[in-house]
Amino acid sequence: MTIMRMQGVVRRPSLPLTEQDMRDLVQLRESAAYRAALGFLIGSEVDESASEGVLLHGVFEAGLLSVREAAEAAGYNMIALDQADHAKQRAIARRRPPSWADEP
Repeated sequence: MTIMRMQGVVRRPSLPLTEQDMRDLVQLRESAAYRAALGFLIGSEVDESASEGVLLHGVFEAGLLSVREAAEAAGYNMIALDQADHAKQRAIARRRPPSWADEP
């Protein structure tokens, strides 16, 4: 029984696969550890009777999740760098005497 389902499928594009891709799919189908890891990543159980399309969709979902997480991490890093730069600029401004300080 495959728990993972592709609901709301809009399109079924072709996907070129290399020989290594085919070996990886076989390993994914035959290895309980790999199926469990994929299921963990996508939040849905995948068993050995899953179709090739379901397996490919699961790998796509897991990869897309990884891309989103990397993009979010890069965004948070940019925000952190920007905040650090603002803090540095504020510290420099606080040390600078005001423009009127040397007036008589």
